[in-house]
Amino acid sequence: MSLSAAPVTGAIGVRFEDRGFLQVPLEHLLDVCHPGHGDPWGVGPLSLDDLRSGEALCTHRPDDPTGSDRSSADASGPCRSCEIRRVRFLALTGWPDLADDPHPVCIDVGVGDFVPAWPILDGNHRVLAAWLRDDASIGVEIAGDWDRAVALLIDGDLTAWDD
Repeated sequence: MSLSAAPVTGAIGVRFEDRGFLQVPLEHLLDVCHPGHGDPWGVGPLSLDDLRSGEALCTHRPDDPTGSDRSSADASGPCRSCEIRRVRFLALTGWPDLADDPHPVCIDVGVGDFVPAWPILDGNHRVLAAWLRDDASIGVEIAGDWDRAVALLIDGDLTAWDD
């Protein structure tokens, strides 16, 4: 599998404040919540080696190369191979630009004393695909406190969780 970093469009930190969007350094987002380490699917951690060369064949939906069909004949749901296949598909094909995406990567940074257990509301696979491609930044929609989001995701200030 050959992947190259996607070009960064616009400057990091460009704000689409009227729509609650930020273009953030991927490194800062991964410091806040890393789907490869946080196990959002219950299939164990996923390293770059797993994503590059891990098993991506399964019996759930062998006819779905995208891994996007979340239905499964298995009541336990998608497996580790399903998740790897989905990340690889997105790394190779990409996803809509932030302003055109009907379901953008969405990050909830909480409000006041509320801090969500897992900040990525939508887009775990896309975040891992961006990591696999070595993207410099990723566009996200913000839920929660805007100033906290800027501090965490633009400035990389993890003490903002305490504010």
